[in-house]
Amino acid sequence: MNLSGLTSGPEIGVRSAAISHPGLVREQNEDAYLCDDRRGLWAVVDGMGGHACGEVASAVVIEHIDNIRTRWPTARALAEDVISRLEDANTQLRHQARDKGVGTMGATVACLVSFQGKALATWCGDCRIYRFRHRPPIRLVTHDHTLVQQLVDGGGLRPEEAENHPESHVLTRAVGAADQLELDFQQLDLQRGDRFLLCSDGLSRSVPEFEIEAACHSEGGPHRICARLLERALDAGAPDNVTISVVDFG
Repeated sequence: MNLSGLTSGPEIGVRSAAISHPGLVREQNEDAYLCDDRRGLWAVVDGMGGHACGEVASAVVIEHIDNIRTRWPTARALAEDVISRLEDANTQLRHQARDKGVGTMGATVACLVSFQGKALATWCGDCRIYRFRHRPPIRLVTHDHTLVQQLVDGGGLRPEEAENHPESHVLTRAVGAADQLELDFQQLDLQRGDRFLLCSDGLSRSVPEFEIEAACHSEGGPHRICARLLERALDAGAPDNVTISVVDFG
């Protein structure tokens, strides 16, 4: 985890909204989210489907993220606090899995923290963060930690083949999946008018990126955008839980 080069800037106002739905196939919603404009802290967490207690795993991760202190004298100190909280969540899930006698209790996560005119994105797994500006219109901030993405990165699979690959659901990282937690970070400059979308893979696997972009550039605030994207995911069949958070800076 490289924390060098983290800097601060002026504060920018914010408003956000979030929505979560079990989808049209699964009976239980194992996703969770945190949406705190006052502290500048947002997260989407997806309990690992097919593993024991996915809803418990996502709740544990959200609980630890909610303990993040967003007011630090430096951005590096903030990043170290984020690491500490998620490492604590990882340790708790490893212990709970052993106590319950199950193989894995895990969750994927995407977290965004605003800090003095900057944003710190942290992720593990395939929950995503997008940023929308007029130019360039869309940017995927995160990079999926999946077997298919690893194959694409290594040149063994073409990007257009990834979506329908039979192992597209296989994760290479998750909170609780291993004793040593691996996180990725990116610091971003904030501009007035920036819009961020955090989502579980229930949205990104159901709705094409160009439709996500169109929805996020359409009229309406965060609540309306969340509702519009959820409706589109449900129209597409929503085979997984769907969680969406939209954060507007300005």
